[in-house]
Amino acid sequence: MYHILNKEVVFSPDDGAIWLKEKADDKIILTPTLNRLLQCLIENHGKVITREEVFQHVWDRWGKEGSNNSLNQFISQLRKIFHKYGFSDDTITTVPRIGFILNNDIAIQTLHEQVPALLKKNIIPNINHKIFFMCSMLLAFASMFFKLYPQQLDKLNISPKLTGAIDKCTVYALTEYDDSLSASLISNIQRFVNKTHFSCSSPGTLFFFLDSKVLAEQSGNLYVSTCRGNVKDFYNCTNRMDSSWREE
Repeated sequence: MYHILNKEVVFSPDDGAIWLKEKADDKIILTPTLNRLLQCLIENHGKVITREEVFQHVWDRWGKEGSNNSLNQFISQLRKIFHKYGFSDDTITTVPRIGFILNNDIAIQTLHEQVPALLKKNIIPNINHKIFFMCSMLLAFASMFFKLYPQQLDKLNISPKLTGAIDKCTVYALTEYDDSLSASLISNIQRFVNKTHFSCSSPGTLFFFLDSKVLAEQSGNLYVSTCRGNVKDFYNCTNRMDSSWREE
């Protein structure tokens, strides 16, 4: 099985290899954990996946034990790999205290077949492949000691932005947006709350993540989480999502 991202990058979860379609002789070999993490994000493409779900799919099922610190490090490594292949900095977005999302802007094609002839060109011979794997592992280990693109990393963790209030809840966006869109965003969230009978008790906080495509009159993801408490100290969260939300 192979995943082709944006028609340019090929990912093979069978062996953890990722490469540009036109440069099959220049592969990166992911570690087993990094391989499972990327596969997990692809399987949940365009959806918010919680940290607990990631731990279950990437660590627990394999008899391993993960931690928030190790998960953050692996996410950082994937972002650097995506950056190397020309993807934007928000390809993997952190949803604070909840999880991550592989953004829907990436087109993913999954092939359940042998590698097409185009992808077979210039495949590294087995002996070179092993050497490449060892070198890649050493480079990956070394890269953990350096902070690449520090001016861009700060943008990857989106801070909750106060947007307004609905019923008894203070509303915070987990999406970067212009202040002029506040009314439209609140309107979308209010309609979602009414449609799903989603209630929020006082004192409560509502977080939402809205796909930018929705504001462009296209279908997109809307993720809503209502919690007890305030933005700095919340608990007992209830989550809901609509993967084909549209403005009316």
